[in-house]
Amino acid sequence: MLGITPIGSGTLTPTRVTINNQPGDQYDPHVDGDVAAYSASTGVDQIRYFRFSTGQDRAIPAPAGAIDLLSDIDDERIVLTRVTNKNAIVLFDVATQTLTELAPAPNSNRVGVGLGGQTAAFIDFGSNANAGEVVAFDLNDNTLTQLTSDAVYDQNPAVSPDGNVIVWEACTTGSLCDIYAAQRSGASWNIDVVSANPLRDQQADTNGTLVVFQRDDAANIGSSDIVVVNVNGTGELVLELPGAQYNPSIRGNIVAFESRPAGSTSSDLFVVELTTNRIFQITDTPDVNESLNDVTVLPNGQIRVVWQATEPGNLLAFDVFGATFALPPPAGTCTPRSISLDAKRSYRPSRWDDDEELLTPAMTFAIPAELPVVSGNAGNKTAYLSFDIGDDTVTCKYLGGSRKAHPYTSSDVAAGLRYVFDRCTRDSHGHGHGGGWGGGCNRNDSNDDEDEDEQALTDDGHVSGTPSTQWVAGTVIIADAVRLHVHDGDSWKTNTRVQLTLGEICPAPGTPPPTNPPLPPAGPPHHTPHHGGCSSTNSTLAPMFAFIAFALLLGRRSAIRVVSRNPRT
Repeated sequence: MLGITPIGSGTLTPTRVTINNQPGDQYDPHVDGDVAAYSASTGVDQIRYFRFSTGQDRAIPAPAGAIDLLSDIDDERIVLTRVTNKNAIVLFDVATQTLTELAPAPNSNRVGVGLGGQTAAFIDFGSNANAGEVVAFDLNDNTLTQLTSDAVYDQNPAVSPDGNVIVWEACTTGSLCDIYAAQRSGASWNIDVVSANPLRDQQADTNGTLVVFQRDDAANIGSSDIVVVNVNGTGELVLELPGAQYNPSIRGNIVAFESRPAGSTSSDLFVVELTTNRIFQITDTPDVNESLNDVTVLPNGQIRVVWQATEPGNLLAFDVFGATFALPPPAGTCTPRSISLDAKRSYRPSRWDDDEELLTPAMTFAIPAELPVVSGNAGNKTAYLSFDIGDDTVTCKYLGGSRKAHPYTSSDVAAGLRYVFDRCTRDSHGHGHGGGWGGGCNRNDSNDDEDEDEQALTDDGHVSGTPSTQWVAGTVIIADAVRLHVHDGDSWKTNTRVQLTLGEICPAPGTPPPTNPPLPPAGPPHHTPHHGGCSSTNSTLAPMFAFIAFALLLGRRSAIRVVSRNPRT
């Protein structure tokens, strides 16, 4: 046995939903997904159910004089014990509004049912009227399997969500109980002793892998602890917390329970996230006793808890409440993100459409080895990927994979479906969001049709300076923004378009966060204004008109570049 102290992570304040606080008693709630089931005693003992998404609350139909109690729920199916002239187990389907008695038998005496997947488990006193035996019922083929045959008192069965594990208490006396588990193996069940401790173990629940239960505290009479253990009984952990803890429930890696300070008569609700060993307080009501909780984890990762609570000034009357919430990420946790960039170079008319993503907070990713072309062809031309690092900008040049400016053989065409990493250099002019690469609208691009077999080795004013030997393809960097610019490609096509996805890289647990390699030396200033000519409202408008007129006289095409900005938060 190993004791472990969860890390105190504060008190959450989720919005409390009142499920039922009408006159009378509402108690023993259970929850799965959108629906909670609970007992209500208002002159008639019944099971009711509540839908969180609509706030609708209804009673399960019952014949006159029947007593319904001890419910459980799974996948909008509710099971319960119905007392008439016998004790029967009944299943109610919320979707179809149908009631079905499970394995009906005259004069049956069955109580206390759990449900998960296609398995219901309950205590049958038919073969052992004094103590009762654990029975599994298969909803698929309507078969009963008796799991125990002994003289001990078997009680409080619970079923894992997949229906493959059943846990229960086996008590030799009222004060000495052990925990057992049955695991499905094909058409049979294998039974293990989960805990056979000299102290009383009770209130077991399971997620199919782990079992949680409440154990008396030997050092503090009247107190108890929460125990977490594998289904086969190995790897036992005791949550070491002040006060007394009761009634654990588990779904996924979340354990919910009540905790009561020493000397107090009121409990509050807590949850422990097993994977991070963090504990959160969910309620803080010193004058109200909250108990008999149940927990579920929603598809979106949120946690939903239901519980019964005493009414103010009356510790013997109960109402039912619920809350839905998400746990904050652990400090320093990296939640992986991804960004998508989409940029193209159009040739008729001549135009650049760039893409920029602002990253808040800064994002860690690897410099890609290639830029994939999804439309047109790269030829042997160039594209650029630029990263903002604080007040600096590093731009990486990519070369079209083909040997030809206008590929025509199948091998050259295939090679031109990507731009391949060439080198990275540091811009000398710093950066500003929305900035571009030297040239931009001021550049006069002829789009000549001659087939340039050799790739140009000049940097055309975009990437200048000494290439970095540390900023290479595959290098992990941290950037505040990233911009994609397709400078040129096969101009015989309509356009050349690149779509790129960058995924965030999270450091392994326990490792220090990554840092950027040393920045490359700054290159000489560009020979063209960095922002020149792209705005119709700035001072470059007149020179732009003069430039276009001059280009028209020469029969040359001018180029326009558009930057698309997509802030990421």
